[in-house]
Amino acid sequence: GRITGLDTTRGHIKAAKVGAEAVKQAAELYMNTDAEGGECPTVKTLADAKKLDAKKTDDPWGSPYRVLCEEGGDIRVISNGRDGKEGTPDDVRDDFKPSDIKKVADL
Repeated sequence: GRITGLDTTRGHIKAAKVGAEAVKQAAELYMNTDAEGGECPTVKTLADAKKLDAKKTDDPWGSPYRVLCEEGGDIRVISNGRDGKEGTPDDVRDDFKPSDIKKVADL
């Protein structure tokens, strides 16, 4: 069948979540092994440290994933989503649930 715009969007959102999870794992590994003074890594840092495949630093829309290190050691990874802008409703997080994916796909 023909792929609709919504299917493509949903596929991109799912791919962004999976990509964000991979970046999060790399960031956690980095924080446990390489981080100087607990500095929060960027995807470039992770790729340079060989913790992340350099082909996996960008989300499905071509923007680099953002790594956020929260107090208490939690790491969040966020894709800027379809609009490529930070902090907008279409951002995709590593901890998205299926309902979140649907919500963003329906925007």
